[in-house]
Amino acid sequence: MLTFLRPSEAKGQQEKWFPWPYYEGITIDEAMNELTLLATGIYGHELPLQHGAPVHLVTPWKYGYKSIKSIVLIELVDKKPRTF
Repeated sequence: MLTFLRPSEAKGQQEKWFPWPYYEGITIDEAMNELTLLATGIYGHELPLQHGAPVHLVTPWKYGYKSIKSIVLIELVDKKPRTF
C-alpha cells in the first residue's frame, strides 16, 4: 500500500530523514483477518483527513504501526515490499 505524497499539504513530508512516500505491506493472511478493515468513515460520518481520508487500513492487533492512512494505491505482489 502506498500513502499520498503532497509535501505542500503535509508538512511532515518535507522531512529528509523519512523516505516519503510511505509504503506498508501486510500478508494476505493479515489482510483476510476478521479484524482487518479498510475504513472510509468513522462514527457514521465520512473519514476526516486527520483520520487518514480517503481510506485508512485498520489492523488493531498491530498496535497502529501497520495501520497506513491516506491510501492511494494497493498492489498485490509476490515478494515482501521494502517498508520503513
